[in-house]
Amino acid sequence: YWQENPFKILAGIGVPTILYIFKGRNDKAHLQLQSKLMHTRVYGQGVVIALLLGLMGVKGYLDSMGQYITEAEANARVEDMRQMRLQLKERLARDKRLMEERERVLRGMKENSEEHQTRERQLENVDDFEAQMEQEQEVGSDIDQPKTKKLKKKKKPSNKPAIVIIDEDEAEKLVEDKSE
Repeated sequence: YWQENPFKILAGIGVPTILYIFKGRNDKAHLQLQSKLMHTRVYGQGVVIALLLGLMGVKGYLDSMGQYITEAEANARVEDMRQMRLQLKERLARDKRLMEERERVLRGMKENSEEHQTRERQLENVDDFEAQMEQEQEVGSDIDQPKTKKLKKKKKPSNKPAIVIIDEDEAEKLVEDKSE
């Protein structure tokens, strides 16, 4: 307690000492109150400075020797350090798993991105094919009508294969429809 709170100890010892000095000076009737207070201040200052030097010397010694703790406190600190070490290891392992998961998701997003681009290209091919089919139907129907309307130009057929992408639900419906 001395090491941590030297000024509390100084005040706890100094104030009663100064009061004791004043009581000793107050017993002398031949002195005026001002003289009693002046004597008390001078003697009190001397005592407080001596106490301050003594307490700071003890504090300096205790600081140089380290803080004194009991064996129970030391064991409690060791156990706290063990617990903190375990928590740190668990947190590091959890963080490592999270980083691996993030990397896996990011790699998956990159792969999904490439798959998405491939699907988009395939859908464009399907759209081109449907547009060609519509134009061929319109051209066929335009032949029957008067020649006042201009015929639409046919697009050259694409050499790219037409691929239709459907999800699992649509595939199941198609399979069910064919089986019926």
